[in-house]
Amino acid sequence: MRRFVLLVLAALLFASPALADRRAEKVAKDALKKAEDDYLVTAFDKALRRLQVAERGCGETGCTAETHAALARDIGVMQLRLGQREAALASFRRAKKLDPSIALNPSYDQADLREAWTGSAPAAQPAGGDFVHTPPPEAQAVTPLAIYVEPSIEEPLSSVVVRYKAPGTSSFRRAPLKAAGKGWAGYIPCADVTLGQLAYYIQGFDKNGELVASAGAPSTPFVVVVKDTVASVPALPGQNAPNRCGEEETEKLDLLEGDRCQEDRQCKSNTCTNGRCSAPSQPDQPDETGPREWARFWVGIAGSIDFMTMPSKSEVCIAPQAQYFCTTPGGDDYPPASGNQLVPGRAGAAQGEIVPGGGHVLLTFDWAATPNVLVGARFGYVFNAYPGTTAKTLGAPVHVEVRGTYVFGDEPLTKTGLAAYAFFGAGVARFDGNQAVNVGEKTPDGRVIPGDRAVQAWLVAGPAFASIGGGARYQFSPRVAAQAGLVLTAAAFPSAFDIVAAPEMQLQYGF
Repeated sequence: MRRFVLLVLAALLFASPALADRRAEKVAKDALKKAEDDYLVTAFDKALRRLQVAERGCGETGCTAETHAALARDIGVMQLRLGQREAALASFRRAKKLDPSIALNPSYDQADLREAWTGSAPAAQPAGGDFVHTPPPEAQAVTPLAIYVEPSIEEPLSSVVVRYKAPGTSSFRRAPLKAAGKGWAGYIPCADVTLGQLAYYIQGFDKNGELVASAGAPSTPFVVVVKDTVASVPALPGQNAPNRCGEEETEKLDLLEGDRCQEDRQCKSNTCTNGRCSAPSQPDQPDETGPREWARFWVGIAGSIDFMTMPSKSEVCIAPQAQYFCTTPGGDDYPPASGNQLVPGRAGAAQGEIVPGGGHVLLTFDWAATPNVLVGARFGYVFNAYPGTTAKTLGAPVHVEVRGTYVFGDEPLTKTGLAAYAFFGAGVARFDGNQAVNVGEKTPDGRVIPGDRAVQAWLVAGPAFASIGGGARYQFSPRVAAQAGLVLTAAAFPSAFDIVAAPEMQLQYGF
């Protein structure tokens, strides 16, 4: 019995350090995971404290070398975000000493962190392009960043904007510059000047909204390191350096969908979910401070069905007729040149009614001259066209048209949503409608054949036409749109004149 008790006590003494080590390892890994969530909502100081407590809990041997190195690495990330660069570099060196194979945490993989982690120099600034511009060497956090450029091209500019990507964000925003002497000047808002690397590029537009000048690009932007404090705050020519913004100026940031946030009021949608701004309840309106972009070329497919007015007329199958031409149900000309003849008074009576005509399937091509105006052409095939040869027609059942379209609203091609449209078109096409009529026949020797025969009476209009119409256009994205409307067509020459109404639908893709 005594031997058993001694064995149990020895086992407990041996297991206690091992159990403690497992607890420390678990706490450390949990801290690493929670620190990523803290980072997402920019709670860098909270993440730093969490990681430092876990590191102290590991002690010298309580955690594996890999976990201990990960703690030191992520402590360095938080220190760098808090402006403690020297401490961060020391933490990075300690992490690499603990585990030479360790890499930067992918959750924190940003340009300034990579530069500090690898010790490499920042990328060279791009050339000035169409502007004379010297990027500031550094910027102070929560302070408007002054941007000044002078055009180096002769073409006059109507507006100039700076497109910038704040540290920790994934998309470029826009800030307008105002004419100032020989150049253009403005600020990147203080709410977006946060610790890290801020990237930006410049664009200039003419009076038509065309991009005619640029400096930098999304792939090769100017880069400014934002620090907590700097020796000299960048200023515009002839002006004092701006002051750091107060809390009341930064608490409402108007952050966009996907941006990091801590409170609902920081987001333009007023909804902060899991540390990111949610989409607005209504489609976000484009920035009003400068020219907007839109797809210049649109291709699509359209379809319509004609509805034609068939006027009342008797004896429609007696040739020649100015409007009507008859065929057999199989599509042959009627009456035939030889064979049975029509009985006078029983040569077919067309009823005055609206009947379905041909169906048009078209490929469409449009150029967006402005955010409201589309100019283009459409080509296609017409189904259910007149099959005979007596009437003078276009020949092949085709549709060729030029069209101009105006989309109503405030630059509707630049944004999603519903808009009304109107258009005018002209071209050549087949516009044919038909209805069944009964005729009486007699043999070549004059004997009347009992009963009636059913044939098709065709109204053949066109092929020249002019049309007007309109409807509703819904733009799902800057590249995809659908529209539905009504087309009213006047089709004339040489066979007949008719007014044709056609519901139309179209799907478009822009680029």
